[in-house]
Amino acid sequence: MNVFLSSLLALVPVTALAQTMPTPVYRTCVAIATSGKTQFTYTITLSADSLKPETLSISRRTNTTSSPTSILQNGGLTSFEQDAPDADYSRPPFDRGFRGQPNNGQGIVHYRGSVHGLYVSALPRTEAVQQVQVVHYLSRDGWIKSKPVNCSI
Repeated sequence: MNVFLSSLLALVPVTALAQTMPTPVYRTCVAIATSGKTQFTYTITLSADSLKPETLSISRRTNTTSSPTSILQNGGLTSFEQDAPDADYSRPPFDRGFRGQPNNGQGIVHYRGSVHGLYVSALPRTEAVQQVQVVHYLSRDGWIKSKPVNCSI
């Protein structure tokens, strides 16, 4: 049987096999937050039908004439609720609508590699993500927050 399948596959052109593989569609959300003269750009990527953001890239620009410096490329985002099941998900200072509930962190993900905390809240909570907001703690007591932004394909 294996010989038969091998010979059958040998007859199928490689281009025909490639055409049957769907190309993944991704959604991108670009959020910006500032701290003094420093601007942080957060690029969040997710599958088009995903219910939560998947990866994060961050660049930093120290003034309006400087070139952006990449500080993270495609860092994995993890469910905040999964990593901290007893956390108060309403604590990160998201805008109304993006804020979690004390006992419900659905739609909030975080970057584990952040020293003080970096959170992304996604809306809607039960359908493909359309909007995100980022809260990034730069120090124990200091944080910056992006405006809510729309995601695009």
